[in-house]
Amino acid sequence: GTRMPSGFGSTVVAVAPDGTVWVGAENVEGAELVGIASFDGNAWTVHTTENDLLANTGIVAIGLDGTVWAIHAPYEVDTPGVSRFDGDGWTAFPGVIGEGMFASVDADGTLWMPAGDLASIIGFDGVSTTQLELPISETEVVVPDPPTGDWDPILSEARSKAPPVAATCSSGTDPNVPGPVGQDRPIPGTYSDQAADFDRAWGRVVLIDAYHETWTLDVCTNTWHELNADGFLPEGGSLVYDVDSDRSVLFGEGQVWVYDRDENTWEARHAPASDSIGWGGLSAIYDPQSGLIISTRMSPIEDDARFILSAYDVDTDAWTTLGLTGPTEWAILGYSHGEDRLVALGVFSTFGTDLINPRTGVIESIDQDHPELVGGFGSVELANGADTVYAMAWGPDNYRGDICGFVSGPSGWECLPSIPDGRPDGYRPYDAITYDRINERLIFIGGEIDPWGPGAMTYFDDVWSMDPEIGEWFELLAPSVDR
Repeated sequence: GTRMPSGFGSTVVAVAPDGTVWVGAENVEGAELVGIASFDGNAWTVHTTENDLLANTGIVAIGLDGTVWAIHAPYEVDTPGVSRFDGDGWTAFPGVIGEGMFASVDADGTLWMPAGDLASIIGFDGVSTTQLELPISETEVVVPDPPTGDWDPILSEARSKAPPVAATCSSGTDPNVPGPVGQDRPIPGTYSDQAADFDRAWGRVVLIDAYHETWTLDVCTNTWHELNADGFLPEGGSLVYDVDSDRSVLFGEGQVWVYDRDENTWEARHAPASDSIGWGGLSAIYDPQSGLIISTRMSPIEDDARFILSAYDVDTDAWTTLGLTGPTEWAILGYSHGEDRLVALGVFSTFGTDLINPRTGVIESIDQDHPELVGGFGSVELANGADTVYAMAWGPDNYRGDICGFVSGPSGWECLPSIPDGRPDGYRPYDAITYDRINERLIFIGGEIDPWGPGAMTYFDDVWSMDPEIGEWFELLAPSVDR
């Protein structure tokens, strides 16, 4: 067959009534942004800004009359808008703002797109713009109480052992002195493939990098140590420091691995067969009262792939199903010490914050403004181990890119800006996040230039800390390459 022009990265392909195939370049890793391409059955034609296209990235939608629209979303280009191809040439319409995914053209030739607020749609016919608000459900969200006997009481047992002696910084070290730039360090990569926790007895951050290698960061000297630990680790997942067993536990790709720092080895553990599809990246936290790790897992497919809340005992390699199954993936963000609650989003409420009592299974839903941490293109990075639940929002709302903490009491979510001084707009320091309990600060490992922004994705291998009390950033390790 005839090859598509090199450099394209796209997930949307549209076919015109005459059989011409159209595809738009998207801002994805490794793609050279080359415009809109069409294939007439014999050869490819590439349309760019030199042909009056508004921008060289876009998602295509085609009408019944063969008119081709290219949507240049604000997260893709500096000058967002749309372009229209009438068969002879392109006409650019800057300032007509919409989202490219799921755009469609009606029988009258009007282009319809989701709006950036995800609460309305935008129509554009080449002259005028129409915005239609989406209907809001008037159905009251009912938060069900679990039936009697449906919640296992194992988390109500105060069975956790005394925590190991916490490490401290030795005399002569200063945790606020940046580490040497020339040191060996993890190779930066996709944020979702990395995970970190804080080993309080060791006094180090444990990191699984984008290449499944094990590293530790000494938070007293801000130096990396490559451990070359034995064990083939799964991709992504959650890394949790289990205080009760004094070990780091990795959940990912339907597998569980436990790290032995004395032997520098990872041990594969039992994972229920129903977990073959794996865990979400935010789904494992440590419960200080029971000494167990709470996680979500997927039920067997014959059970309609529902998600189940479970508890895992590292010492006995035993699983307990807690209850509260849900039809969607649970986003358990952490444990609030002040509330003695699991903080979750989008479980029983609609885009709300759910507080789950781990002792009884009773749920309280909070109806308040909060960062869009899940839903749509939303995602989060989670700082496990802090007394407060901290997460970084990654959603198309006003909180996008903020560091948010769930504070006990009526204040709920409080957010701080996420871009340190000296970094360009679109920079996000969140390949992995954890909480340094020695110095009481959040640790951010690596970063990237906004993956939805213009140009190729850029990764950093820097390390930052932030004092969540005042929102002050401090660079613990500068990038090895001046970007």
